[in-house]
Amino acid sequence: MEISTVYLGGQAFDANDIAQRPGRYTEALGRAKKIQRHAICGCKREVALRLIIRKLGDYYCLTLWPYEGQLHDKRCIFHRNEIQETVADGLARQSIIEEDDGTVSISPDFDLALNLNQRPAAPKQTPTRPGKNRMSRRKASLTALLQFLWHHSRCNTISGYGKAVTFDSTIFKLWRSLRQCVVGQTPLTDVSFMPGMRSACPNWLDEFDAHLCTSSSAKRVYGVVLGRLTAVTEGKYSFAYSLQGFGKRLYVEKTLHKSFQDSCKLAYAAVQNSPELNVFIAAQVELTAHGHYKVKDCGFIVTSRHFIPVDSMYEVEMADALMEAQRGFYKPLKVEDGLLPDFVLTDAPAHIYVEVWGMNTVEYRLRRQDKIKHYAASNRPLIEWDAAVNAPMPSLRKEDVTKLLWTKKPVK
Repeated sequence: MEISTVYLGGQAFDANDIAQRPGRYTEALGRAKKIQRHAICGCKREVALRLIIRKLGDYYCLTLWPYEGQLHDKRCIFHRNEIQETVADGLARQSIIEEDDGTVSISPDFDLALNLNQRPAAPKQTPTRPGKNRMSRRKASLTALLQFLWHHSRCNTISGYGKAVTFDSTIFKLWRSLRQCVVGQTPLTDVSFMPGMRSACPNWLDEFDAHLCTSSSAKRVYGVVLGRLTAVTEGKYSFAYSLQGFGKRLYVEKTLHKSFQDSCKLAYAAVQNSPELNVFIAAQVELTAHGHYKVKDCGFIVTSRHFIPVDSMYEVEMADALMEAQRGFYKPLKVEDGLLPDFVLTDAPAHIYVEVWGMNTVEYRLRRQDKIKHYAASNRPLIEWDAAVNAPMPSLRKEDVTKLLWTKKPVK
């Protein structure tokens, strides 16, 4: 079962409820920040693990104490495998880094400004110290930005207590995570806009348009629009993308639209044929002379009707079934301990992993076999659904899961 109890001045609260309705806890969080200067996580009785109380505008939020993510119980909503998350391949640094103070530093692979008059710079001959390798930093795509926001805001997590997940609550949680992000020294909210937050940020759209209007003949300025894609309409020269709660359309050149469609077929199929699904986009835009938003690049994330990210229609079925069974679970968005399962159940004494086998090619079956061996070698319980061959979905009820747990077999 997921652990989400925190203590403010000795009084117990639910961290999930604090995240979803922070206005209710402003007084308690403010008092704890002033007197105790931190909150206490309730996941371990033998040690008091502190949590940072950060103020974001008119609200407070709880974040991890630096370098203590692995100390939390694995069922705790604050548990993080920080070694896994901070060590990148080779000497490359991650493109999205959460600093000690909770600020999230993003190194984007999309431009926010482009100097049109700058001459190409000559290659620099930068000396390096003997025995030292220069550390480069990865770049985050727009899709990576969406995935991070879902992970950071815990929109990929369901508590399992039957609480409704709404569009408004999802947008609010994404906005709170967005406010912690910076690009260089610039807050990401200064160069981005997300419909649905008018009550909290009544001037956000005007400020975003003012930012885009700073483009000139010498410098082209871009911004990022995030939101739920509701319609794609073909025009004479371009496609128009409509977002929920947003009166303006985003215009995409036809060749660019075709490349987006080829790279994310599930997203476009969902918009056209599956209204029960949600497609969110992060679009790099510029303002045209006529005041329209012209898209230069775009990232996508597809979710179930409960806003859980999915990679296939089979995963949609599994996510809906888990919700129907009122299970607590999350959708991993990055590799954890060498594995990337489709879902992880969190409402059992130990995490239970869920794999949806959605293909039946030779190459896919080989990867599947390797993955099953990895689960066996690490003694991780596994629920499997062989959807590609129309096998019935296993029962997901808590009382039945013990019968479905994968029994460890010798690793060949």
